[in-house]
Amino acid sequence: MRRIFVTEARSKKIKGSIIIGKTQLLRIGELAKTTSELPSTLRYWTQQKLLEIVETTRGGYWLYHSSMVERVKEIRKLQREKRLTITELRTHFNNLSTNRISKTIFRY
Repeated sequence: MRRIFVTEARSKKIKGSIIIGKTQLLRIGELAKTTSELPSTLRYWTQQKLLEIVETTRGGYWLYHSSMVERVKEIRKLQREKRLTITELRTHFNNLSTNRISKTIFRY
């Protein structure tokens, strides 16, 4: 088993995914394969702040949280069904984040 070190945290590679603690992280190629998207598309969406990178390995691999699989599917769905642009998608996801924060604040 080959070990990959992410910043200072130790992690291990298990069947193509990287596990840190109880969190599963995916490299861009694994995320692409899982979502049937091209790595270049995911790279572009990441640069446009639609996807978030959790960590970068010493080798320069971008690591995504497994929740980004659903985000990629949602991006593609919104593009197909509602014909949203990148800017509109960014606004959509920012509004979702703001709503989650508001609900958390008002809960206490």
